[in-house]
Amino acid sequence: MRASSLATAGRLVFLPMVSGLTDRLRPALELMRVPLAVTAISNAQAGYLLWCGTTEREWRIGAALALAAMSLGLYCFGMVSNDIIDVRRDRYLAPNRPLVAGRIGMNEAWWLAGGLLGLGLTGGILFTVEFGGGWASLLLVAWTVLLIFFYNLMGKFVGAVGILTLGLIRFFHAATAQPSMGVLWHPLLLMDHVVVLSVVCYILERKRPHLGRAHRWTVGLILLGLNLLLIGGVATAIWWRDGWDDLPRRMGLGGELLWPGIAAAVFAAFVFATVLALRQEEGLSNRGLVERQRRTGRKLMFFGLLWLIVYDVAFVYGFLKL
Repeated sequence: MRASSLATAGRLVFLPMVSGLTDRLRPALELMRVPLAVTAISNAQAGYLLWCGTTEREWRIGAALALAAMSLGLYCFGMVSNDIIDVRRDRYLAPNRPLVAGRIGMNEAWWLAGGLLGLGLTGGILFTVEFGGGWASLLLVAWTVLLIFFYNLMGKFVGAVGILTLGLIRFFHAATAQPSMGVLWHPLLLMDHVVVLSVVCYILERKRPHLGRAHRWTVGLILLGLNLLLIGGVATAIWWRDGWDDLPRRMGLGGELLWPGIAAAVFAAFVFATVLALRQEEGLSNRGLVERQRRTGRKLMFFGLLWLIVYDVAFVYGFLKL
């Protein structure tokens, strides 16, 4: 009887405490978009593995943890600060978000954003100073933070600019983990994937400002220019250091790219099939079709961001054969 009474007392005391803690944590985690933060962590970890594998550098758990802290902090900071800036607009467009719905206070959100930014910067600085990332990584971390601020404050209000900024954030963040750009194709594919995915979902969700044909061409041409500029820059750096001998191999242009290429092709086929199915939708009113497209766009964006992890696995397997 005594043991049973103690167990009952324990449940009466601790269950409300756990329930209260969960109720406070849930809106914070929702505000931080924690499930998608895993994609940022995965991108950096894959980049670090590729850097170690291509430079014969020793993998260190401290460096991996520092990168994980950087990725989690910067990604979640971007999400929280985005909702803080958009709180007035979200009252009309997204009233269920935790900040607008009152499930978390504005002061708490500011403190959360500051803590996450501190975590991200601390992780990035630790990686650059303690684990060999060097000044190149520190510069890439700085660029990532500046682009997050730019996107949240200005870029997202200009469709084409915001979309390209999202791609560049992914590029610089992933490149932080391999500052020598030994496998340039990894952050490059992440950037291209995010930009193309964002264009498709932007159109499906009918976001504003409207992304017209001219703007889509502009995004495509700028993205092509960025790819050529980055590839040319890395090729020039390798030539300057080692000459032209066996340049394709040293740039990773070989069978290693087969698996990332397959992953990209599979996702492209999935997107094509999804959009084609929407175009052939029958029996819906115009309003119903618009709502269906918007739901599809949101789901496609979520799934497409998770697909970045597939690219990470494909690159690591292709280049390191783990």
